[in-house]
Amino acid sequence: MAETAARLRASPDVAARDIPDGLMLVNLTTGAAFKLNRVGALVWRRLDGATDVAAIVADLAKQYGVAVEDLRRDVDALLGDLEKQGLIAAG
Repeated sequence: MAETAARLRASPDVAARDIPDGLMLVNLTTGAAFKLNRVGALVWRRLDGATDVAAIVADLAKQYGVAVEDLRRDVDALLGDLEKQGLIAAG
């Protein structure tokens, strides 16, 4: 689980391309590809190294009208997957 105050950013070794239903990420070092759906793409675009995870979750919860706790679990799972793939780093 990412710390609530964690500020994460995309790894500089990642290429991102828009696709019809989200975003495709490619780790240029390993060649591993990772597909994000539309909500995952919104999270990715907020990983700017300045915005903390709590703010991202709060904004998305408000935008989609879902409980912060439920969204937090989903965002944590996504961030864990992105970290395992070497796609994100601490801001």
